Amino acid sequence: DNDGIVDTLDTCPIGKLNWISEPKVDSDADGCHDVDEDTDYVPVELEENETANPNCNPYVQDCSEEQVDKATITEESTEGQVKQLVMTMLALAIIPTAIGLLLLAYRMKW
Repeated sequence: DNDGIVDTLDTCPIGKLNWISEPKVDSDADGCHDVDEDTDYVPVELEENETANPNCNPYVQDCSEEQVDKATITEESTEGQVKQLVMTMLALAIIPTAIGLLLLAYRMKW
C-alpha cells in the first residue's frame, strides 16, 4: 500500500494507499495508519518529558531521559576537550620555538 513498510512485514498490506509510515501517523510502526486502520492503536498522552522531544517514538526508540543527560554531558565536555586540545597544540608549537631560540642565542653567545 506504498506506506514505506514492506508488504510482507506490514500488518495492514491492503489499506489506505500512498501514505508514509512515520511516528506521527503510525506510532507503533506496524504499517497500519493509526486513525484509519490500526485496531490496537491507543493514543498516548504526552507527558512533560515527552513534549521536550516530540520526534522520539517510544515504540521504536528509547526515549529515556538518560540519553538526553548523556548528550548534554557530552556537549559540555566537548567544549572543555576542544579548549584543552588548543592549549596543547599551542604548547607544542611554542616550547620547541623557545628552545630553538635559546639554543641559537647560546651558540651565538648572546
